[in-house]
Amino acid sequence: MKKEDRLIPVVTIVFYHGEEEYDGCRSLHDMLHFVKENEIFKQYIPNYHINLVTLRELREENFHTDVRELIGFMKRRRSKKALEEYCRENKERIRQMEEDTFEAVSVMINQPELIKKKAIYEEGGKINMCKAMEDWKEELLKEGMERGIKAMILDNMEEGVPKERILKKLQKHFGLDADSAEKSFSRYGVYH
Repeated sequence: MKKEDRLIPVVTIVFYHGEEEYDGCRSLHDMLHFVKENEIFKQYIPNYHINLVTLRELREENFHTDVRELIGFMKRRRSKKALEEYCRENKERIRQMEEDTFEAVSVMINQPELIKKKAIYEEGGKINMCKAMEDWKEELLKEGMERGIKAMILDNMEEGVPKERILKKLQKHFGLDADSAEKSFSRYGVYH
């Protein structure tokens, strides 16, 4: 390196997106274990401050790019109801999401399988996250219904309820036609 050469500054930012309040280290000295015999070294080690940004502190309305939606989804990722409401309230922006933001949101809300389906949601070079969320909700409903059907079949079988009666219950309680009830029974219930 020549005398006149200068380095380009680099700023490191730590982004904490956990649910709980951040209680980790906020400086280099906090990370080091200074005990009596090595306390003397503390004065020779610069105490670098950690530039910490937490999800809790970020306000979506302060952003005017897709970062706003990323933060919005991340803050609501633990509540399907909150996500649904957020999508409804911000429909216009969420229908026009950039591909990289769509992928980041999919990972952050723990739905990486949406990335594999993104071509389905593409409209005019943008990704319609509203449609992706609606499809996800529909899949969850179907999954819940399947669990309910399975539980009902197995519970009735444990009680010794005859197959014909179980089929009628499936039709009555789940709105299945006779053929669908039979298929569900053959999938989950086998009398020995």
